[in-house]
Amino acid sequence: SPIMVTDDGDQTPRESDNCPDINNWGQTDEDADGVGDECDSSPGFPDEDEAGVSEVADGASAPTDDSADPADPSDPAAGSPSSIPSFSQGRYDLHMSWVEHAIWWHVYPLGAAGAPIRGDQAREAADPGEHRLLRLIPWLDYAVELGCSGVLLGPIFESASHGYDTLDHMAIDRRLGSEEDFEAFMAACRERGLNVMLDGVFNHVAAAHPRAEELALRLPDGGLACWEGHSELLTLDHSKPAVVDFVADIMLHWLRKGIAGWRLDVAYAVPPRFWAETIGRVRGEFPNALFLGEVIHGDYAQIVADGRLDTVTQYELWKAIWSSIKDVNFWELAWALDRQAELCRGFVPQT
Repeated sequence: SPIMVTDDGDQTPRESDNCPDINNWGQTDEDADGVGDECDSSPGFPDEDEAGVSEVADGASAPTDDSADPADPSDPAAGSPSSIPSFSQGRYDLHMSWVEHAIWWHVYPLGAAGAPIRGDQAREAADPGEHRLLRLIPWLDYAVELGCSGVLLGPIFESASHGYDTLDHMAIDRRLGSEEDFEAFMAACRERGLNVMLDGVFNHVAAAHPRAEELALRLPDGGLACWEGHSELLTLDHSKPAVVDFVADIMLHWLRKGIAGWRLDVAYAVPPRFWAETIGRVRGEFPNALFLGEVIHGDYAQIVADGRLDTVTQYELWKAIWSSIKDVNFWELAWALDRQAELCRGFVPQT
């Protein structure tokens, strides 16, 4: 299975549901952030004065039955949770060799590079002369030493605060630096044989986004829909062709600059047909681009198939590992490992 060596995940606040404090797993006092929302809630915002980075292994490969033959894509049952998604079988043969064995170093740049995050003046206080993204380059050799084959950057686009409230998907956040800094970072990754994946927040945008009125979902009363009750985040209307154009243009723009693919933030909240249409358009130019959907629960295999994704986050297994340690709940772990083995017959979840 592909493995995540991570320094952060989604920083959008959600209500706690007695989930583990995953912010502190395997970290030192200098660590910036946690793993992300491996269960139904996520950690709070990172401290702006915590700029360190460290690795947290998010899981390990589950045992699989080597004697089991993969499902025939022509079989009527293909596309079921236990079968290979037939829509992508040919493409899997072309590029899944590196994807299945990829190890990603997941880092939250705003936190790791010490950018101001909290407060109304976070962006205004940022010195545009500080090229914080370049601070990550010395860590790339460390990522290689860990055995990583790619870097998954958390949000790097212009945003209102924590990065998941995007203002401009086409611009590098001024707190991190410039597009020239991004190009230098990409060149440093290429020199080390590291792929780069970017975090695409395409479920919602900042309330102050310049195209919010045009692209956001409207409520029956004419107001704009907030995402999960956060007034500063507006949900995009994924039924609009303009939103498909908007997201596809962003994906293509950065793929043309050399990234390997996209992590799709809160992919579970977006209709699969939207992903299928948008990704289908992008694959016309970049057939081997990688698409990782953030999914918490549900039928993982069906979500992959319906949305034309390559893989999804294996939060179920991460949660089960935590439960086995904290609560000595090996029943949950055994269930999750059996489910992981079954899923691996169709696609390789990101563990």
